[in-house]
Amino acid sequence: LDERGTELVALDLASLPSNFPVHYALEERAATSYQRQVDAVRQVFLQLLDLQPLPVTSRLFFCCLLADRISPAIHDRAGRIDPDLLPRELERFTGPGVMEDLGAQFEAIEPALDFSMSVIQSIVLERLSRRNECTELIRDVLQNYGVDTEYSGSTLELKAQEGTLAQRFEEIARTYMVRKKALNRLFGPRLDQYQQNYARNFWFRDLFIRSTSPLVHLRDLLLRLAIIKFLLLSRPELNDLLEKPEASASDIKLLDQVAVDTFYRFSRGVEHATHFLQKIHGAMEEQKLTSLPHLVLLLKF
Repeated sequence: LDERGTELVALDLASLPSNFPVHYALEERAATSYQRQVDAVRQVFLQLLDLQPLPVTSRLFFCCLLADRISPAIHDRAGRIDPDLLPRELERFTGPGVMEDLGAQFEAIEPALDFSMSVIQSIVLERLSRRNECTELIRDVLQNYGVDTEYSGSTLELKAQEGTLAQRFEEIARTYMVRKKALNRLFGPRLDQYQQNYARNFWFRDLFIRSTSPLVHLRDLLLRLAIIKFLLLSRPELNDLLEKPEASASDIKLLDQVAVDTFYRFSRGVEHATHFLQKIHGAMEEQKLTSLPHLVLLLKF
């Protein structure tokens, strides 16, 4: 929640207790040229994520553009990697007015609700099919959209409160975008802070060299963020805030509480389910959903 929650600090390793967990610079022990890029690449993406006061979606858009540019040369099967590639590509963003123009281009892109919703819906329903720490959260969200869930033994049954299931799921994406607009109007900077801290933590915790390229790694981040945003902004606890002209201190406190609960349950129910994530990533690879346009559409959701 804190704007300095993922800030880097300098430590004197000699002064730390012997049992203190320490991550050493991996490039010193790297076996491949790809692994030797770990600190340089991570630092560049963290630099882009820190470009205040631009909206976090614009900053992530810049990350997408950079990843798309460097991934043909920086990947797990690369031989020698040009050490000047990263600085050269980053310089492309720093010219006068470049970022402002790119940000305007991103804002002009219309969200493709059918694509984004189909991806998120399939993941959410797959997670709901097996009881886990995220189950009740997903059930509450679907009920808020007019879809009831019941378990008959181990079988999941979905029932529309009105009309057909197909009609309800078509309506979910449109209703979500209305909620998103209303809550961004009230809490835009706060919601940006959640996403920035999560994205920074992702680049620290999940080393991109575990993915086949920076672009694939960024896809995994944007997929997580899209699901989290959908779950958070769809929580019934926020229903009474949608029509408010402005947010009070108690409203912000409520949002923080709901956000902490959402991120925690998502982490326990999705991120800790390694086999589930591998299945999702594999399905996206098979459907070739790792191109720049696909990532941008996830980001717009």
